[in-house]
Amino acid sequence: MPVLVLPLSVHYRRDEQGIGKIEALVADLERRCGVASPGAGPAAPIPSRRAALKTRLVALDLALLDLAESLYGLRPTGGSAAGVPGTRDSRLAALINAALERGETMLGIGKMAAAGEIASLDTIGRVYRIRQEGWDRIYPERDVDAMKPLERQLADLASRLVGGDISRRPEILRKRAIVLAAEPIDVSARLSDHRRDRKAAVTAVTAEIAKAFKGCIREYPGS
Repeated sequence: MPVLVLPLSVHYRRDEQGIGKIEALVADLERRCGVASPGAGPAAPIPSRRAALKTRLVALDLALLDLAESLYGLRPTGGSAAGVPGTRDSRLAALINAALERGETMLGIGKMAAAGEIASLDTIGRVYRIRQEGWDRIYPERDVDAMKPLERQLADLASRLVGGDISRRPEILRKRAIVLAAEPIDVSARLSDHRRDRKAAVTAVTAEIAKAFKGCIREYPGS
């Protein structure tokens, strides 16, 4: 049977006429964080309001970083021994490490660092380890009915953490999808190449698909 591969790219564009909703959300975050910002004003043109939002979001980012550092008892140095304020990225890296260490300690897996187990993991690996440990406690393999009363209560403390995920974030602006298609690629026409050298044929088709896909991504201009 003929086999055709159709590379598709999907782009989302949001209606900027609803920018006031974003400004209201940002103003609420500023109020919660104690950040003062007048904004560009509703009468200003949208490009000016967009630029003002970017400035306000940068200020909010730093304010939230300050608050999080205070929560974990960190100084805004990003781990610098000299006490000189670090860059935003170095401060964030130090904050992430502190949060991971707190989670590892709470779950009792921080002690494994001495054996080099945690020290050998990257940030994502540590996150997954904490998540798996929490998951195992929420859904234990042991028979909960056979637990002692106090053990069951401790297990229920963990199960209360279930619920909510990042996919439930609100959609502030209406959005529309734009789907672009590249030229179809006839894979079946390369059957003879596949018979001669399977690996080379697969590599060539994969490269052609990737090129076509990247091309239809670039084809859609800016905003």
